[in-house]
Amino acid sequence: MHKQLQDPTPSLTISEAAYILPTIPFFFLSRPAWQDAQGKEGQGEEGGPGEEVHIQPKRDLTRFVKWPHYIRLQRQRVILYKKLKVSPAINQFTQALDQQTATQLLKLAHKYRPETKQEKKQRLLARAEKKAAGKRDVPTKRPPVLRAGINTDTTLVQNKKAQLVVIVHDVDPMELVVFLPALCRKMGVPYCIKGKARLGRLVHRKTCTTVAVTQVNSEDKGVWPSWWKLLGPITTTDMMRSAATGEARS
Repeated sequence: MHKQLQDPTPSLTISEAAYILPTIPFFFLSRPAWQDAQGKEGQGEEGGPGEEVHIQPKRDLTRFVKWPHYIRLQRQRVILYKKLKVSPAINQFTQALDQQTATQLLKLAHKYRPETKQEKKQRLLARAEKKAAGKRDVPTKRPPVLRAGINTDTTLVQNKKAQLVVIVHDVDPMELVVFLPALCRKMGVPYCIKGKARLGRLVHRKTCTTVAVTQVNSEDKGVWPSWWKLLGPITTTDMMRSAATGEARS
């Protein structure tokens, strides 16, 4: 009979086999740390794999908005006007020129805009070329232009050289121009009220406090409205002035 073949490997117990088999490295058994960080990235307290995500409803966050400075001033000014009794000297600045009168005024005032730096440079260059060519140097006559600025216009009103003063109604603080209507009324200079951005574009600036007209061309004297010839003060309309004090009615 053939001899029974025997297994060359001896029979071992579990403890003996575990001792003989090579141990598996630890990094094959544990999950790398970068995988754990990648799996948890973008997850908060909830919203992980297999978890229910609770979407928060939309909320009105208007009260958390930091509004611009000019908007905060507008809202504070409205609250003050509602709480306090507004004096006639300040209330007249709430009544600006109507659209038709303002359009006519700005259209005529556009002709008297002061020259820009480029225009002045071209004028002086042309004058220098004539002088270099041997011609007689004749100074150019200064055309009538708008005078801008609170200090300049105040001096013109005091000297009665201003024929019309346009005052802004949206300047801050209001104390800059609050005295000017009373001064114009005392000196008999007509005045009206308009926004500072529109006046600033007339004199090549972003904003402007006041604009005064000192002289006009002869061809434009008949174009100006009837209140241009009046020496009495005007605001926006004659019905707004008090007959006794001349202050604007609310």
